[in-house]
Amino acid sequence: MSDLFSPLISIVIPTYNRAHLIGKAIQSILDQVYQNWELIVVDNYSDDNTKEVIEAFNDDRILMLSIPRTGSVAASRNLGVLHSNGEWIAFLDSDDWWLPKKLIHVIKALGNNPDLIYHDLQIVNANGTSMGQKRTRSRNLKEPIYLDLLLNGNDIALSSVVVRRSAFLEVKGMNESPTFFAVEDYDTWLRIAQITKRFLYIPKALGAYRLHDGNIGRFNSFGYLSNALKVHLDLLNVDQLRKYQSLYVYQIARANYLNKRFVESTPQLVFVIKFGKPQYRLKASLMLFSNLLCHFIILNRVDFNVDKVVNRLLVGD
Repeated sequence: MSDLFSPLISIVIPTYNRAHLIGKAIQSILDQVYQNWELIVVDNYSDDNTKEVIEAFNDDRILMLSIPRTGSVAASRNLGVLHSNGEWIAFLDSDDWWLPKKLIHVIKALGNNPDLIYHDLQIVNANGTSMGQKRTRSRNLKEPIYLDLLLNGNDIALSSVVVRRSAFLEVKGMNESPTFFAVEDYDTWLRIAQITKRFLYIPKALGAYRLHDGNIGRFNSFGYLSNALKVHLDLLNVDQLRKYQSLYVYQIARANYLNKRFVESTPQLVFVIKFGKPQYRLKASLMLFSNLLCHFIILNRVDFNVDKVVNRLLVGD
């Protein structure tokens, strides 16, 4: 990369054995309407042909680094940032990609003086095919940003984030501890929210999130999240803690319900109904009603598939 090249945006992609996917991610960067960027790919010594796929693009703006696998993708992202030259850091996972005008929208948003920008992503299946109108829907965070993120959950998709490099470095990057696996991005946004309230949401799907078995963040148990985010939870009062817990208890309850573990899901659903957000209270009430009705049907040998009806009502989850 030329010493005279001064990119505004540095894009960091961590990868391991995704030669069959990373080409699409890189091509989506090359196809950007806005071109003042550099790309830093951090490879965990892949043993497929990842290196050959990257080198085939033959673009001076692309730098490839290697780092041993430590079990923490945060280490790869931190290394990429440390080798970056841009004022802004954009994160992209090697199985996702952007739409051509993603960076143009980001550049326009810089006029509002943000420190962290994020947007929606279109959800696609493992083959890269669109799943209708499904998307990772983020939201406008309300002040205090930190509490909104903590109490209402992480709706910031990592492959959408563009963050001011100085802010990322001020919070010392992502936590590389194994206990933060799959939640290191959430913890990073929380720590950035403690030093700035300038989060900006672009309500457009400017990229694609590939849904497949290799996604590390598709489900996190409440216990795992609580252990990783204990330093944040210690700042909450009892009512706030219960609201936080309800977000993840709902996920566990829903998984138990869908797997017909009705006994386990019932007290979890009651907890969500008592302390959860309104939309989760409604869904939890439907599942609890289904649990009770199924129990009644079993006892009375009535032929009616109630859980199929409730599942249709929950299809938006």
